[in-house]
Amino acid sequence: MTHTTLARRLLLWVVPMLMLCASCGDEVHIEEQELVIEGWIADGEFPVVMVTTTLPIMYNEVSTDSIARYVAQWARVGICVDGQTTYLTGMYDRDYFIPYVFTTSAFRGQAGKSYRLIVDWRDQHAEAVTTIPESVPIDDVWCEPSQDNDTLRQVIARFHDNPSQHNYYLWFSRAEGEPYNPQLCMLGALDDETLTTTEVVQHIRRSGPISEVEDYTPYYSVGAYAEVSLLHVDSTAYAFWHGFSDTKMLGNSNLFNVTTPISSNIQGGHGVWYGCGVSRRRIKVQ
Repeated sequence: MTHTTLARRLLLWVVPMLMLCASCGDEVHIEEQELVIEGWIADGEFPVVMVTTTLPIMYNEVSTDSIARYVAQWARVGICVDGQTTYLTGMYDRDYFIPYVFTTSAFRGQAGKSYRLIVDWRDQHAEAVTTIPESVPIDDVWCEPSQDNDTLRQVIARFHDNPSQHNYYLWFSRAEGEPYNPQLCMLGALDDETLTTTEVVQHIRRSGPISEVEDYTPYYSVGAYAEVSLLHVDSTAYAFWHGFSDTKMLGNSNLFNVTTPISSNIQGGHGVWYGCGVSRRRIKVQ
């Protein structure tokens, strides 16, 4: 992921400001920094929370040193569950981008329980509540040849949807060596009201191009390992990631302006805090 892409990602919740930039110089100054939170808690896993702040809209490349100023590493981050609040520990973790997360090993997520996230930074306070849905298992994952290239393969997965309830799903994938941040597959946000069958077969396309210069392909290299994750989420998480995906794709186009803020459930900030049931499969591409 490029520095420019990271700058865009942190700004996704203030994109209406872009409309004011037509006659501006290289930078638009925002008077007050606001909290930007991305956090999740999966069934059976520890919570992960990243806390940053909004940064100025820039047309030139943003350096790593500049980005570091907007990581709220001194934030106080807590999660309340069953009437008890646990405060998370901030730490550097090179497996994520940005490489600073808040987490705890004091508890794991449990389906059916609600978790209230509380973030305090300087004089700002933000919070959100989420409930973890049940996990939906991936039935199978396999590879098929790509017509474009002999050294690439399509990855395909299958699962069964429960027709007795309204469900939302997210498909994430991560190639070996990529950061652990959730990377939504292309067309990876599903509302089961659009499905025509309970047996769902999904082409796991790599996340869309993250920079204008990347030689993008939706397929996976032969011999590499790919991790495929099926997340069962609520309507809030679905709305966020569906909007994030659309904004990301349109943001790489010179023909469209992105003027609609992404859905957020953070009171006092921007971003998303969501619970998810999760099923993961690791496959060697061959």
